[in-house]
This record gives sequence, structure tokens and C-alpha cells, in this order.
Amino acid sequence: MKQRVAVIGAGSAGLALVQQLQDVASDRFEMVVFERRERVGGLWNWDAEPGPCHVVPGAPTPSMRERKVGTSGYAYSEAHTLHEASAVYEGLRTNIPSDLMAFRDFPFPKGTRLFPERVEVLAYLERFAAHIGMDRVTRFGTRVTDVRRISTSPSRWQVTSEGRDGKRTETFDHVAIACGWCTVPHVPSIPGLEHFRGSQWHSAWYRTPTPFQGQRVLVVGNFSSGTDITRELCGGSVRTFPGSEQWKMDAAQQPPATGTVIYQSYLRPDLPPPLDYDPRDPASPDWCRRINVVGPIDHVDPDGTLVFRDGTRLSVDTIVWATGFWRSVPMLDQTLPPFDHDPLVAPPGHAVASATSVPVCANTDVQGTSSLTNLDDWQIFYEPDNSLALLGVPTHVVPFPFVHVQARVIAHVWAGLMPALPQLDPALSPGDPTKWTTHRCHDHAAKGVEPVSHLVETPAEEAYLDALVALLPGDEGSTRPPWDTDGSARGREGWHQLSHWRRERLRDRIALRRQSLGY
Repeated sequence: MKQRVAVIGAGSAGLALVQQLQDVASDRFEMVVFERRERVGGLWNWDAEPGPCHVVPGAPTPSMRERKVGTSGYAYSEAHTLHEASAVYEGLRTNIPSDLMAFRDFPFPKGTRLFPERVEVLAYLERFAAHIGMDRVTRFGTRVTDVRRISTSPSRWQVTSEGRDGKRTETFDHVAIACGWCTVPHVPSIPGLEHFRGSQWHSAWYRTPTPFQGQRVLVVGNFSSGTDITRELCGGSVRTFPGSEQWKMDAAQQPPATGTVIYQSYLRPDLPPPLDYDPRDPASPDWCRRINVVGPIDHVDPDGTLVFRDGTRLSVDTIVWATGFWRSVPMLDQTLPPFDHDPLVAPPGHAVASATSVPVCANTDVQGTSSLTNLDDWQIFYEPDNSLALLGVPTHVVPFPFVHVQARVIAHVWAGLMPALPQLDPALSPGDPTKWTTHRCHDHAAKGVEPVSHLVETPAEEAYLDALVALLPGDEGSTRPPWDTDGSARGREGWHQLSHWRRERLRDRIALRRQSLGY
């Protein structure tokens, strides 16, 4: 009898897993994919009208200043019920080269730009979906409302969904969470935020810079979305949208004819931004030097003035929170077994003594955290029961090929073709490349609700992927592709270790982006 697998999500992670379940052991699995949207592609779909942004402040605690514990807020819209509005906007360009971004042995079409737009990435995912017959196993317009374990030895999971045909409850042997981690926008806890009198947006609502004309705008955050938004507000490398040429010309005047004054809050103002030019560097482009850098917000005074940690006081019309997303698994009730004992999401307001602790969502109706708990050391399987897997948990990685390797491992483990993944040294952080080759010979203590870091970036990303493919059955995972070592033309990657060109692309992608796009 085939094992039944519930795959929640038909974005890049869900597509990768379906392909690998088919490729590794199609005769052993019966798959059902649940997708809230009417098409594949996940967040690469575009929602032109995300609806109004409502910000729910967090609940500061006395120790928030020491950043040890506390609860934060979130943002939501009432415009979307079946699925959350996508955080991408029309014309968005990737910050990853297309050849590096592609799944293994499924390249983007010839002629694709090095840094493609959103629509090109969506078309690529749709082509991949057609290639693997995704429509045959996917229920579109269907939301999973509840997943609960109903038996052990072996595990069985009861999955309840709501779709075109009403509510349905079914039983599965395995469940994969592949619905992404950009669904509950995160707003940090700021004492006195309720006093702010201007408007608040989360970056997920951003579509064009024109609504901010004539305003004093503070963008909080300086990673991907924060740098994209401030760049467009300043008129730098503006994509095409109605009024874009006029905006770019107006923004370039001195003072800017847009009337927009841009501030950007850095958590670490003593460091240069991780992805873009530094506005404080005289050698940076003119548009970049129109950004006024400030530090983290400390609190908001009763009159609505923002007060920063260095004592700076600032009045603005709008705050744009480019502060990421909560990790939310609302279909997994954390009050029911096995999560009541071994939660994936720490209880709201849970106090942990460690100075590395991260906040959880303040509102009990929204189960969310910036760090999941009780995952295996590879951050793929739920450690107490590996019949539950979560794809794409690690951050700062190239997502498509990353989840592709994870998916292949999941398929092999669930098919019984490889053992459970080895335990790793808990003293090493995920960002340390040596972690992924330092195995433990004995079980280490239960993790409990102590948060862990999900930050894996180059060169740790390379070490992670190489270590995973080396654990797969067969000989490929211990070597690089033959063409990578003999100087011949690039060929099939298979499930070898990362090729030289991928390693070079990983390390050179920021320089390539600046050369190609100007930022």
C-alpha cells in the first residue's frame, strides 16, 4: 500500500518535494498538494491590491531594552481571506542570478535576464510544475485548517481542509509544510508605539513609491525589502510603473521635487548595509546619499515623536516596517499532542533566560515566532516525529536549489532508503560551516522551547548542501560533477556536491547585481 503524503503549499518548496517524491520512489507515495491560491508559484504571484495595512502593536516588557524576552506585533489585511496577499510587487527584480536561482538540472529558459523580474520567475515555476504534472496532484483554492497527529507507531496525521467542495478530513502518513514563511508580517515591539499618529505600513503592502509623495518616511530595516523600498523612494534604479519616469526625474532634483524625505533605521548603524551601497559613503551613488541613516527606535513619546537609542528625536508621517515575517504554522494546534509537549512555536510571552532569545507574537490568535523549536539539527524534520517535515526554514540562502536538496533528503528518508539524519554539535551555530560536518556520537539533550538561529549563509550554505548530498545513497554526493573538474562544458549537475560555478556565483552575486542593475 502506498504511503499518503500531504504537501501543504504549491510554491517552490512544494514543487521541489513533489518532483523528488516522484523521482526517488513514485511507487511508494500517493501525494495530495493543498494550495490556497488558484495557481502554483506561491509568493511569486502578484496581488495588485493588498488592502489596507492594520498594525497590531506588541506588548513590551521591562527586559525588552536588553532584548532578552518580550512579545512583538504583526500586521494584517482584511482584503484576503483564503490566502494572504503576496509580498512581491509587479516589476520586482530578483537579487539572485537566474542561473544560480534555478533548481538543479532545470535551468531558466535561454534569454532570461541575469536578474529576472517577478513574472519571469513565476513563468519558470509554472513551467517546472507542468514538467512534473503538478496539476494532477494539487487541489487549488484549498486551505488546510487543521493538522493533528492521531496515532503513533506508525504515525498517522489527520488533515482537514476547506476548498471548492467544502470541508474534507483525510488521513496521511506524512505531512510536509511547504507553504513558505512570508505570511504573517512582523512588527517589532516598540514601547509607546500606540502613540504614533502617522500611518504605518509593512513592506508586504508596498507596491510603488508614489503614495509617499510629500511625506517624511522612516523605513525600518535594511535588508532586501528595506533597501528596495528606500532605493525607489530616492529615485534610484526605479522599475517601470505608471508615473515612474516622472518620479525618477523629480527624485533626482535637489531638493527632490517629490517632496519625500527618507530616513532608514539600521539595527546596527555602526555597520554598512548588508546588500546595498552605504548612504554615508561619499563614493556611493547620488540617489543613495539622499537616505538619512538613523539607529534603532527606542520608544515613541506620547506626542508621537520617535526617540532613537542614541537620543535622536524625529517626527515622520509614515513608518514602513521592513522587518520580516513571523514563522507561523496555524494549522498545527500547539495545545494538542505532540506539540503540547514539544512545540514548534513557543507559547506567546514565553520567558527564556538566554540573551539570544527571540520574541514571539503578542496576540494569542496568531501563533508565530521568529524562531521555531524542536526541529532536528538540519532544520528539516520535526525532531520528535520525522513524519512531519518543514521545508525552507533556514534563511539567507538561495531558496530554490536549497529546498531542492532538502526535498530529496525528505523523499529518501520517508521512502526508507536512508536513515535519519545524524545529530550535529549543538555548540556550533548554523552559520558556522564546520557545524554541518561535525556529527555527534550520542543523543544530546532535548531542545525544549529554547529558540535556535535559522541563519545559514555563504559559506555555511555551501557546507550545508554538500553535507546533505553526501548523506544520500550512491556515490554522486561525495564528488563534484565530472565536467566541473576536467574543464569541459557545464553539464548535468545531478546530486553531486556544489560545482565551482555555483560557489563562485554564491560569493559574487552582490557584485554581479551592482554591475547589472546599478545597485
